[in-house]
Amino acid sequence: MEYKHTYECLKGLQPEPFFYWFGEVSACPRPSGNEKALIEYLKKYAEQRNLPCNVDDAGNVFIRVPGTPGYEDYPAFLIQGHMDIVAVKDEGVEFDFHTQPMNLVVEGDKLYAPGTTLGADNGVGLATMLALGDTLTDEPIPHPPLELLFTVEEETGMKGIKRFDCSKITARRMLNCDSGDEHRVAVCCGGMSRSRIDKTFEISPLAEGWKALHISLTGGLGGHSGGMINKGRACAANNMGELLTAIMSEEEIPEFRICSLKTSWPSIIKVCEAVIAVPADSAEKAVACMEERFAYIKGIYKYSDPDLALDVTAAETPAAAISAEDSEKVAQCLLYLETAMYRSHYKFTQSAVTGGAIGLAELKEDGKFHVEFSVRSSINEDRQLQFKKYVLKMKMLGFDLVEYDSWKGWVEEPVSPLRDAVLEAHQELFGYEMTTGRGIGGIEVGAIKTAIPEMDAVAFAPYSTGAHTTNEHLVISRTQPFWDLVKKMILVK
Repeated sequence: MEYKHTYECLKGLQPEPFFYWFGEVSACPRPSGNEKALIEYLKKYAEQRNLPCNVDDAGNVFIRVPGTPGYEDYPAFLIQGHMDIVAVKDEGVEFDFHTQPMNLVVEGDKLYAPGTTLGADNGVGLATMLALGDTLTDEPIPHPPLELLFTVEEETGMKGIKRFDCSKITARRMLNCDSGDEHRVAVCCGGMSRSRIDKTFEISPLAEGWKALHISLTGGLGGHSGGMINKGRACAANNMGELLTAIMSEEEIPEFRICSLKTSWPSIIKVCEAVIAVPADSAEKAVACMEERFAYIKGIYKYSDPDLALDVTAAETPAAAISAEDSEKVAQCLLYLETAMYRSHYKFTQSAVTGGAIGLAELKEDGKFHVEFSVRSSINEDRQLQFKKYVLKMKMLGFDLVEYDSWKGWVEEPVSPLRDAVLEAHQELFGYEMTTGRGIGGIEVGAIKTAIPEMDAVAFAPYSTGAHTTNEHLVISRTQPFWDLVKKMILVK
């Protein structure tokens, strides 16, 4: 079949069905909460092929595809991916995620979108599903009856899958395509407790004789707060807590007051900036104190985040700030809400089972303080207990840490015929064992397994990197192995 590619740069890339449909998906704007263009495209896709299609009130699309000749009586297979993308762009880049198709570029073995996220998370899953379900092609890919579930708003809190009626699903075998490491099959995922602190402090004037300092922490590598929490990377918000509590502990500095604070967003925080005020005769000591503490921080992260940088400069003194007592509480809050792995797997110790992260911290000049914090775990009991510990810690500081959203994880099953079949298929194809991935990145299998405990699930996708950042890209040559494995594994009876 000759594909009429929407993107010229994708012509000739292999496997061609995959890259054709990746292009079709990329042409549909789909930031979280605005997936309408893609929903309409999927409805048309199903209509053209005379496939049963249901769109629920949330916008989730569920399409049934009959088995190809010879496989009609095989057990049905559910394949699932999410439509939305994280809409991130570099400073100065003009791009409207709500109206513009992705700007795809091929450079050597790399497919990316310059200056923005690519949308491989989860465009790779959508392309897989559309390629497998294409009944109009001259060469349909052999498969059993398929149930294709396209969900909305995964990136903003699993909102779509929470509203999907899982009783529509008849399949009891499932492939989730939102776990993008080559030759690696995921066997669990993290549930999440999302929480926030909101507090308004009184502000009061700064008397004469105070000096303001602008503190900037930059250079961290950041990364996904679930999938990369075991990398030991620096969180700039936690590091700011270290610097400010160092000032707190210095006897020669009688007090300090925070005027404002803000962090980057989302994922592991790379940048944190603050303006503080100290008595003018303590300013030099405050700078020296922070530089001394930062030397320790640099030593901790010299391999994981080698470009960490601290910059402290004089700033124009604001008219007012929160009190010294409240400033100490904010500093301790930033320090104690740890972005880190809390528990590793009992056997595979490089794998995270439980972790947490500050997603955002902000103190405005009017005294409004806001923090986003999450705890993830594939063990739901551990997630709940860890969250309760942080509620208690914050209560001791006078803060209410309030959970506003949560969902359950997917615990690794000791017996999984589908997992075993995938590992065997991989061994036959490539001659070596597939890696088994264990982590706490959030994917929608947890919600489906909660509704259908007997669902036998695996998750894997072609290799992509840099999800949720403008460095996101797909490695072209590493897509064919994924495609070969998918075609083989869906025929397992």
